[in-house]
Amino acid sequence: MKNLIFLILPMLLLVSISCEKDEIQATGNHGRMDETPVDGKGQAIGLTVPFNLSCQTAGKVVGSRNGVLTMEIDGSGKGVYLGEFTWQAKSNVNTTRVPYSQTGEMVFRTANGDRLFGSFTGTGLPVEAGASFEGTYLITHGSGRFEKSSGSGTYSGFAAYTSEREFTGQLWFSGRLTGL
Repeated sequence: MKNLIFLILPMLLLVSISCEKDEIQATGNHGRMDETPVDGKGQAIGLTVPFNLSCQTAGKVVGSRNGVLTMEIDGSGKGVYLGEFTWQAKSNVNTTRVPYSQTGEMVFRTANGDRLFGSFTGTGLPVEAGASFEGTYLITHGSGRFEKSSGSGTYSGFAAYTSEREFTGQLWFSGRLTGL
């Protein structure tokens, strides 16, 4: 009988702890069944929204070493949660094999100066007079109204050379932004 009690007691404790955690999470969401993220204490940490943007770009190759091109890219567009914005990136593209590999750092800046900072990594393919590319991005932090924001998703686009070292293009972002 003692052995049976020693087996049942830990099981009841485990069930009790599991139920307590579920109650905290439901309380953190204030009883809502939505996608509002919660922190480790079950407190709502902000709104999650779609992050879908289109951006006209112009850039230039500012360096080249061993088949790796360093590019500075500027862009602008309009988004639902950003409003009018500018986008700046510094990208390294390894052209030594196809598909090209691409990495970089980026900043979105809204009309009032609030910013989102992030990085991206992906691949590119040469096309006639330019390149097409796609990959993933990560928003790591922000400033102003985006101070507690983060996010991630995918990007795709194309660029057409306007001269030997300059190009214009179109860029699309699709994902989610959290912490608004």
